[in-house]
Amino acid sequence: MLKKIKKLASLTLSEIYLLVIAFILLSIFKGLIKILPFNFLQKSYQNWVKSDKIGTAEDIEIAPKALAINRVASVFYFLGFTCLPKAMAMKYWLKSFKNISLHFGVQKNNQNEFVAHAWVTNASKTILGDDPSINYKSIWVWE
Repeated sequence: MLKKIKKLASLTLSEIYLLVIAFILLSIFKGLIKILPFNFLQKSYQNWVKSDKIGTAEDIEIAPKALAINRVASVFYFLGFTCLPKAMAMKYWLKSFKNISLHFGVQKNNQNEFVAHAWVTNASKTILGDDPSINYKSIWVWE
């Protein structure tokens, strides 16, 4: 416990701010996934991430946000912050940039069952989520 307190105390205010925003976004999208029918959520989300795109996102803007989302999801794994709420939070956080896309894909596992995965790309480079290009077939993209 003392180690965790020391680690938290060593964070800068901007790092703490990013972690708080990440927690809020993850909580919102996890809650919406739980309570809304998926078709309605899909259509609504498309409207929520619409904005006037101001330019392309640089790694210096992406990396701290992706790190914050992954850290919060890791610490609060028991809240079910899986790939979809993580991807939705990241895409929403970066909605004002061009070339940011949320992908949702499927594949069949060894038991011949469909398994889904969501990831975020910036100009075709995966920035959040494991690189799914080998295993998952993208079935839709939110741009």
